[in-house]
Amino acid sequence: MDARIAGPLAALLGLVHGAYDGDALFFSRDLVVEGDTGAALALRNAVDDAELDLAGEVSALSGPLAAPLTRLIALVERRMGVSLSRPEEPVW
Repeated sequence: MDARIAGPLAALLGLVHGAYDGDALFFSRDLVVEGDTGAALALRNAVDDAELDLAGEVSALSGPLAAPLTRLIALVERRMGVSLSRPEEPVW
């Protein structure tokens, strides 16, 4: 099973965090899936079920630096428009 998923980094990170809808990105051609689409769909479902939050994981591992790191991550998200944490509610 080989599959290739390509798109802008912001879109891929948004997918990981549940901030963007994969179907909408696919049909708007912001996301390209090639090869075994069944494998790509299985990966998407697994990532959705995992409810990943990269910023939360990094903050949890940073001990006493968690609070300033969380503020820095929020600033980077706002400035760069990249989703680095899971939103409270999905945007879509």
